[in-house]
Amino acid sequence: MKTWESVVKQVQKFEENKEDVVQNTNHLVMDYGNGKMAGGDNTSKINLGDLTDWSQTQLYSLLGMPGRYFKKLYENKDFTLVADHVNHHLNGQGSRDLFIRTRKFDEQSAYIRGVLSDRYTVFDNIDLIEILDKIFGNTDKDYNIEYFLMDETVFHLRLTFPDLTADVGQNIEGEQDLITAGVHISNSEVGKRRVMVEPMAFRLICSNGLMGWTSSGDVGFKQRHIWLNKDEMYNRVAEGVGSALKASSGVIDLVKMARSKPVENPLNVIDEIIKDNNFTKQDGELVRSAFLMEPENTVYGLSNAFTRAAKDMVGDKMVEFENLGGKVLVKNI
Repeated sequence: MKTWESVVKQVQKFEENKEDVVQNTNHLVMDYGNGKMAGGDNTSKINLGDLTDWSQTQLYSLLGMPGRYFKKLYENKDFTLVADHVNHHLNGQGSRDLFIRTRKFDEQSAYIRGVLSDRYTVFDNIDLIEILDKIFGNTDKDYNIEYFLMDETVFHLRLTFPDLTADVGQNIEGEQDLITAGVHISNSEVGKRRVMVEPMAFRLICSNGLMGWTSSGDVGFKQRHIWLNKDEMYNRVAEGVGSALKASSGVIDLVKMARSKPVENPLNVIDEIIKDNNFTKQDGELVRSAFLMEPENTVYGLSNAFTRAAKDMVGDKMVEFENLGGKVLVKNI
């Protein structure tokens, strides 16, 4: 299990080689030979580097280009056609500033992490971890780091608090089912998601999380990357952690209610939920398999199928299915 110190060190290491620039669309160009982006002006060019999958998504969306098609061309190194369209659309944008986030190792080795509006306000993982370090780093309160993921697009950190553990009955095999209160904290440095602190209940038997049983404005903390004031963030994040913990402690009664309410034909209900949410057939099979591992024909069993399936997912998709598990629970009790 990760320690708080190791998380802090990893986030600090992540700060290396990052470089941000503001570039006007009139000065941006894609190289026809290698697909690299450059900025600057007529007298001085700046190598911005290759486009990542996410920065392609942002750039093509900004320019009104079909992302899936041009990503495939870029992947196949058919840069001439991609560059022809990108440069054409950039020239048609007029004068517009973009905030471009890169990671630059040297003049020849760099890549673009994100292509963002010039209204974007920086609140990076290091800023968030410094606030969390004040809250958790020096506390004597017992907590566990259950999940940590950080890459160029997202940051996810999950903490549970053993002192806030409750028994919600027995599972179908007669084991005591314990749920621990926790918080899930997330961010994105490149515009993929907001800064968020969300309540989370962690099931110890199978180590899966439950989220999304509260309405978005009730608890926790959510903030877009605009109009951010770093001086105000500490209190807001701290309050968000407190309200999230309170909410996750209060989910116990909901779980007990869900366990007492039967569901007829749960596999059919799962198929309907998958279809209604436009998930893939593979996702549906994963949820069905998760239910059959613990076939409890109750609302709780139905909800648990989605959160248990989320264990085989990572990052944003994991959180999406855990939130769906919470919504399924609330909707059906």
